[in-house]
Amino acid sequence: MKQFTTHTNKATIDPSASNSLSVLTLAELLALQNDPLDWLLDDLIPGGGLAILAGMPSSGKTFLALDLALAVTTCGRAWGRELTAASPALYVDLENAPQMLSERMRALLNGRNLTPAEKLHFILGQPLSLTDPADVAQLGTAIAATEARLIVFDSLVRFMGGADENDAGNVAQAMGNLRSLANAHACAVLLIHHLRKSTGVTAGAALESVRGSGDIVAAMDTVIIVDGRGKVTTAKSRWTQTPAPFGFAITSDGEATQIVIGEATETKKRLVACVMETTQTILDRSASSLPKQEIASRIQAEGVVASDRTLDTALANLQQAGHLTVGKKGRKNTYALAKVLS
Repeated sequence: MKQFTTHTNKATIDPSASNSLSVLTLAELLALQNDPLDWLLDDLIPGGGLAILAGMPSSGKTFLALDLALAVTTCGRAWGRELTAASPALYVDLENAPQMLSERMRALLNGRNLTPAEKLHFILGQPLSLTDPADVAQLGTAIAATEARLIVFDSLVRFMGGADENDAGNVAQAMGNLRSLANAHACAVLLIHHLRKSTGVTAGAALESVRGSGDIVAAMDTVIIVDGRGKVTTAKSRWTQTPAPFGFAITSDGEATQIVIGEATETKKRLVACVMETTQTILDRSASSLPKQEIASRIQAEGVVASDRTLDTALANLQQAGHLTVGKKGRKNTYALAKVLS
């Protein structure tokens, strides 16, 4: 690459100076050879790039991210894609209680029939700000020490150090620091984030549904939306054609949790079946009938993530099959297992 020297008002720009700029001619630009993009997860998460996984609360974002991190470190399969090599990963979480993460990871390990992965590392509950140079330097040290190829932040708002996620200046600083970390350590960065509560996911406006400043979406190589109904859609893909959406279901028997990937319709059927089975188990344990809200809470405690609509479908199917009786407590319906006459 040629050094650049010019004359402006008889003042010479010294190419040997530390603050001089390297300037390419068009011919030199065209001569550059682009290396093939190194995907961490084919067509979704570029190695050394920035991606965001955004959805409403309880839509399954954290389960998807934890399962991805586990697959990366064990050369498994995630989100319908095969990983070709096991690589270290770092999960930085300021959103969830360590005890809950421990339970979820144990269930995911059981679901994959794996022993704990030594290459998966966690930073939990330690305040870090992506707008603080000292904190960013500490993150760089942790990435270097673990040799992480994937780093997950759960969730973005917790890493803003109190700065407003709607402020373009604050967001630009945080995104710039993330890009620097990704470039310096050749690692993929996945941000867990939320959608605007007032809109959720709206048809044709998925990018606008992502909460905060538009600079968040602008900085991303990939924007992935979880719609809360078991469907994952790529709303932005900088480096490839937009991948097809896929469906997922989080199924659990209380001990093992699996993320089932497939067509949205098929995975919805499997999720409804899982919710039906879990509901029957919950009602069998209960000494009295339960309202839907209590059933939903206990289903979530069992490690099954299901939307309100999915639970309605499961309850309707059970009632239609004669497995449930429906009562009233005030204005709310209550549900109990139907008694079987011998």
